[in-house]
Amino acid sequence: TSFLQLPCVLIAILCVYSVCGDIFVSPGGSDSSGCGTETSPCQTIAHAVTISTPGSTISLFPGTFIVSSLYITHPVSIIGSLSFVD
Repeated sequence: TSFLQLPCVLIAILCVYSVCGDIFVSPGGSDSSGCGTETSPCQTIAHAVTISTPGSTISLFPGTFIVSSLYITHPVSIIGSLSFVD
C-alpha cells in the first residue's frame, strides 16, 4: 500500500514548494517564456492554463479578458477582483 501512496505524497510536496503556486494574468502582460509572476504576468488566461499544473491558482489582475475558447484538463482555480461601474 505504501507504493500507491507515493504519487499523492509527491504531488503534495511539489505543491508546497510552489510548483502549484499562483500564476498571474494581466491584459497588459506578455505570454513570453517565464511569465506568470506578479511582476511579469501572462497576458492571456489560456496561456496561464497551459503553463499551470494541477492545483495551481490563476489570479487575474483587473481588466478585460476576451476568451474565445478555453480547454482545462486539470484542476485549477481562477480568481479575479470584482469591479463595479457606478
